[in-house]
Amino acid sequence: MNMRILVIEDERDIRRVLQQILELNGYEVTEAATGPEGLQSVAQQKPELIICDVAMPGMDGFAVLQELRKNPVTESIPVIFLTARTERENVRLGMNLGAEDYLTKPFAADELLRSVAARLQRRAAIEARIQQEMDGLRLSFTQSLPHELLTPLSAILALAALLEKEAESISRSQLRELSRLIRESAERQQQLINRFLTFAELELAARDPAQISDFARHITPSTRLVVEAAGRAMAKKAGRPDDLRLNLADAALAIEDRWLAQLAAELCDNALKFSQPKQPVVLTAQAEGKHFVLTFRDQGRGMSAEQVAAVSAYRQFDRPRHEQKGLGLGLALCRQIAELHQGSLAITSQPQAGTTVVVRLPLAPKR
Repeated sequence: MNMRILVIEDERDIRRVLQQILELNGYEVTEAATGPEGLQSVAQQKPELIICDVAMPGMDGFAVLQELRKNPVTESIPVIFLTARTERENVRLGMNLGAEDYLTKPFAADELLRSVAARLQRRAAIEARIQQEMDGLRLSFTQSLPHELLTPLSAILALAALLEKEAESISRSQLRELSRLIRESAERQQQLINRFLTFAELELAARDPAQISDFARHITPSTRLVVEAAGRAMAKKAGRPDDLRLNLADAALAIEDRWLAQLAAELCDNALKFSQPKQPVVLTAQAEGKHFVLTFRDQGRGMSAEQVAAVSAYRQFDRPRHEQKGLGLGLALCRQIAELHQGSLAITSQPQAGTTVVVRLPLAPKR
């Protein structure tokens, strides 16, 4: 399939020259004589590259580029500006708006073709890198999912088989215990599935400009309420409600309460999981400048500097000696949540001395 190129140029003769040069070199060319006509053609044809004149009546090339960059569907299409203007400020303006290249009239055919080839090669390289990352994500799912899901499922099947076999002789207390074990295994499997789906959702969102922009539109008016509820729920679930220490200021954050709750729950879960009963888990929160800082501190077994640096999805450290339920996705999920909201996550830890996770999130803009 030939690469599609859209030429937006108000001068008919120049459009024809561009079309002939490009078509003779194997490109598929669509023409537009005005900016609005070009934008309509973009929506219909979805070109791989756009060559656009700057000085057009009505909507000029700069305005066309601004409209393209506003739309997540078209913002990544490379644009080559074509102009008779050579003033430095116009070149700088075009590049600042996101133009890929700038050709000055009159132009040579080989100069045009070199620029077109370079822009298309760069786009192809970016798309190949994104595809490689997605293939790696799929491979991680393929390798990790079967084992992790089969473990709780095997327990459920074994317990169900025992119930079926011993149905006539089993006591009420035994029935209650077996039911509890089945429920816990099912909850573990549900948690695994939810974490996989959430991680996949975040990975895909990180590659979609429309979704990235959407993350910043949501506001949580009371951080303290969300973080406290998530922390107490995790401590209760772990059977350690008295080990949780809270010192939380309040603020409105530029994050949806769903993601803030998940971040707090995951980090509390990690702190409780990797520390012992009676060891305090401390959550603090306070505003610092334009950010809100959440700190999760435990006194558990900690991690080495190498392990902290290698925190990633599906990674559990010292798994043969410290078998943990789950995939080790918690920190990776939280880091992705923070970064998608223009924040950050930092970890400091020492073996046998505990771990501290600091999350910085932007405060909501004042209205």
